[in-house]
Amino acid sequence: MIRASAMTYAVLLMLFVALFCFAIIMIASGSRWLITTQQNKEQVLTNLYSGLSYGLANPSEGTDQILMGQDTVSITDKPWGIFRIISVTSGRNNYSRTKSFLIGSRLDNTTALYLADTDQPLKVTGTTKIRGNVFLPKRGIERAYVEGKNFKGDKLYYGNKEISDRYLPELSDVIAQIDVRDFFREYDFDMIYQIPDDTIVEFTNNTVLYESVNPIHLENINVSGNMIFSSSDSIFVGKSSKLDNILLIAPVIRIEKGFSGSLQLYATERVEIEEQVDLHFPSSVFLQDRDDARRRVFEAAVNIAGKARVNGSILITSTSPDYRNPVKIRIDEDAVVAGMVYNEGETQLNGSVLGTLYTKRFFLKTKSSSYVNHIIDGTIDRTILPDFFVIQNWLKSDRSKRVVLKGL
Repeated sequence: MIRASAMTYAVLLMLFVALFCFAIIMIASGSRWLITTQQNKEQVLTNLYSGLSYGLANPSEGTDQILMGQDTVSITDKPWGIFRIISVTSGRNNYSRTKSFLIGSRLDNTTALYLADTDQPLKVTGTTKIRGNVFLPKRGIERAYVEGKNFKGDKLYYGNKEISDRYLPELSDVIAQIDVRDFFREYDFDMIYQIPDDTIVEFTNNTVLYESVNPIHLENINVSGNMIFSSSDSIFVGKSSKLDNILLIAPVIRIEKGFSGSLQLYATERVEIEEQVDLHFPSSVFLQDRDDARRRVFEAAVNIAGKARVNGSILITSTSPDYRNPVKIRIDEDAVVAGMVYNEGETQLNGSVLGTLYTKRFFLKTKSSSYVNHIIDGTIDRTILPDFFVIQNWLKSDRSKRVVLKGL
């Protein structure tokens, strides 16, 4: 006869074994779930970046959906100022990921300077240095003596030389057709009526627009992402503001001394970038003179003060060029533009362009006189720009592949 205590031990042992087996089954089941979940996440990320590669290789406007195995990937390609943004959404079962990327083109050419042929030679003096290939007028390049300074270099330029045309290389149709005053009207946007103090707007959402007929002052705010500030008068950006990837649109834009951030600036009259401003890559400046009646009495110009730095691109155009009062850019001593400058007007270069400069002509204004096609103590250096540097494709002749500027 089995004792009661032995029966109790047997029951407890069976219960323990049952619980142990149940735990083993749950652990195995949980492990399979974790493995499946991790595999799903990995496949979603793989599909996302495959979708990005597809979007880079197949430019289109709007949203495409492609099949990757049993999964569907959504790819949206849309403009963001003069750049493009690709947003990719990938999902499997109950897990999905969306990521946006700012898109540009790699600078494949080795051109340092393209100076249109206006039947005048380029004259250089002081510590001027030009490194990279150059396109110059038929009359070439000469040493000059200006303001008591002789040319101090060993060579007038370091690179190969070709003859330039009378006009600068054509801009792409997309860029040439932009009207900076209202191109953002094509976007899907949500209006706001108060400047936010602290906000992030994802690029997968609608663009957020703050618009005013009065001057806009951006001070002591922290704003990032898919947002536009537009004024019919002017925009002032204070050094106390933190702005990242923001679009600013106004006739006049001024960036206060000491500001640091990433911006796209669109103006029709003037852009003032004060001393020690640091515009992070990939920032851009687009000045578009639209004085179709040629009655402009003010000077349409981009002015970059000493020790300021623009990491990105500067585009200066005129829909109806006034040869008596052309658009201008001034790059002061110790100021740096790292990237590409395309200027349909006149350039005064006392600082540095680390990359490529396209300009109709140079000008030099001193206390005593004015000179045409002169550079004093300026630097143009294509060789120092990193190979990974990318910008937006502006030129019609540029067939470089699209690449990712940065993730957003």
